[in-house]
Amino acid sequence: MDYTVSVPINLALCPLPQPHVKLQYATNVEGNPTGGIKAFVRRGQPESTLVDDEQGKFIFPPGGSFLVFLSNPESPDLLASGRIAFGWWEEPICQ
Repeated sequence: MDYTVSVPINLALCPLPQPHVKLQYATNVEGNPTGGIKAFVRRGQPESTLVDDEQGKFIFPPGGSFLVFLSNPESPDLLASGRIAFGWWEEPICQ
């Protein structure tokens, strides 16, 4: 299932910028991710909220990607679930 962002939240901007982000969503994924670099790990307790603001620590080139992988290592037979919120900004690349 794919989700494509097409409208910015800040409707006070004029003209509205056109985001170049494509969000994708998958469920019932088996196994662990392969390749890439593990940037960080967050462990949360059931029924709790984790909030973290990375303050622009992740900068991606065109075509780059970022994966959020939810797992339940203590009880691998139970599905992991949660709500994830993203915020980002886009800047032109100087040539």
